[in-house]
Amino acid sequence: MIAADAAQYAEATVHERWREQLRQIAGVNRSRAVIHEAIGFVSLMGDEMDLEITELLVTSLLPQATRALVAAGRSGQSRSRSYRHSFLVAYAGRIGERLAEAAESVVAAHDDRLLPVLVDRRKAVAELFLNRKGLPQV
Repeated sequence: MIAADAAQYAEATVHERWREQLRQIAGVNRSRAVIHEAIGFVSLMGDEMDLEITELLVTSLLPQATRALVAAGRSGQSRSRSYRHSFLVAYAGRIGERLAEAAESVVAAHDDRLLPVLVDRRKAVAELFLNRKGLPQV
């Protein structure tokens, strides 16, 4: 029973980390992610191009993480469930850090007056997110 609970907790933690990473990727791309826990899916809100970029990044990161995990396992490191869990949590964390650094450098290099279209997109998504009805709270 304890081992099963630990395995479920580990699996839930990985899923939570990837959901958080999805939120980060969406945020960097002026979009918002809404997690529908009860039915097991995520909704994205944003401009069409921003949503396409978010989807591309998320879809691209999944096989990249798998390849990196397999490559790390070849060097003699453990392939146990706990190792895979730790690896994926660290990988997702590092991707989130890199996205935050990239977003900060863009903001530092430009001010809002230079990017009015992107600022308008971000504001429109924020309004839509605040006025949503029937969606779960995040």
